[in-house]
Amino acid sequence: MLRLNNKLKRKIIYSLFLILFLVGGKVRAVEATGFFTLSPAVGTYDQGVDFSVLLGASSGEDAVVGIDVVGSFDATKLELSGISKIETANAYQFLSYSETLVAIDNAAGTFAVTLTPVGSIHEGQVVDEAFLRLSFKAKATGVASVNFTCNVGAVTESNIINQSALDIVECASNQSGSYTINAGGGGDDPVVTPTPTTTSEGGDELPQTGSVAQTLGMVVFGMVSVMGALMLKWL
Repeated sequence: MLRLNNKLKRKIIYSLFLILFLVGGKVRAVEATGFFTLSPAVGTYDQGVDFSVLLGASSGEDAVVGIDVVGSFDATKLELSGISKIETANAYQFLSYSETLVAIDNAAGTFAVTLTPVGSIHEGQVVDEAFLRLSFKAKATGVASVNFTCNVGAVTESNIINQSALDIVECASNQSGSYTINAGGGGDDPVVTPTPTTTSEGGDELPQTGSVAQTLGMVVFGMVSVMGALMLKWL
């Protein structure tokens, strides 16, 4: 049986880890095809009326096992009165929605929602639909924006997690919302929404989103650790 000296063994192991790292980075870049949507993305409403915006996601060809949504809105012109799920959305067949993982801060103009896997990572599905309803109230005139918080490589921001525990969001593809609030008359017919079930006023701390990515990342990290232990044992 061919036996390698320790120096050569180490070189082989380090080379394998380097290849895995470089290939992984390229795969991540190729798979960054997901994005978040807002519908309508543009609208005109009268001051004092309620209206809703549907929040959705598209994952391309990737099966999704978890979603984190972190966003911001113009708190001087809008009040976010509630975030509710769209019962007919296919995403709720394999992703779990819980009011405990929803946070709204109308003082800061921020919101966060986390959807966790119902089963194993093998039960993920492709997403291409709206699955949340954002219920706003137009409280002051002007143009108000709604945006997704997204930073490549970050964890505590908007994520679409695939079965390989990778965040596939292409931040530049995320939609932004722009809503004009008039003093009265001539606006779109408001969409009346039911009484919200979850609202956090004042400076309540937003939930630590990214838990989906962190959990699945730990699984992948554990597998790599086991491989590393076996290689070191071989030395």
